[in-house]
Order: sequence, then C-alpha cells, then structure tokens
Amino acid sequence: MKKNETKYATMTGEELGVRLRELQGKLLVLRTQNVTEKVEDPTAIGKTRREIARVLTARRAKHLGITQGGGAVSKGEKAPRPAKPTRKPKAAKPVAKAPKAAGEKKTTKKTTKKTTKKMSRKAASK
Repeated sequence: MKKNETKYATMTGEELGVRLRELQGKLLVLRTQNVTEKVEDPTAIGKTRREIARVLTARRAKHLGITQGGGAVSKGEKAPRPAKPTRKPKAAKPVAKAPKAAGEKKTTKKTTKKTTKKMSRKAASK
C-alpha cells in the first residue's frame, strides 16, 4: 500500500471532505496562475488532480464499506480472472462466383424501371 492510501484510509468522511475542498481550491489557484502568470512547478496541476482522485476514491470506498487494498491476493494463490464476453460467430464468407464467358457483358448497375423504359425506347427507335 502506498503512503497516501494509508493516510486517506485512516481519515473520516468529514476529514476527507475538508481535504477535498482544500485540494480543489489549490487546483483553482494553479489553473489561474497557469493562465495569468508562470507556474513555479508545471507538474503541480497534474499532481493535484491525482491527489483529488485519491481522496474521492477513498471517500467512495468508505461509502461502500470497502477496505483499502482489499483486492490483494496472498502468496501462492492466483487472482480470479474475469469472465470473457461472448462474441457472435462470424458470418460465413460469400462463395465466389464463376467467371463470365468472354462474350458476356459485365453489369455493374442494377436496372430500374426508368432505365428499362429508356432502353426499350432506344431499341424501338433503331
């Protein structure tokens, strides 16, 4: 367990709320400084965001009654694997059609009623 995890695991819900408000205020100041002037430590914004996430995680764990580090497995045991989602079977590939004879014309477009009428008019005029 990390140092921060044990620190937040021992805090009460009210103390976590106070710490959260402090960190959110600090983040607001850092963001303001980032826009208006140069920040002394450019990584401070990211560090503060991660610290807020730790506090929120500890607060949620207390709400759910989960102990910190509860997912640990003792030596020699393997952690249970989550079930794999089932997949739909893949559709079968379409069967290839036989090549057309040299004299046949390839059709790329389906004929519609309108094109059929046009074709019949052309044939009638010849």
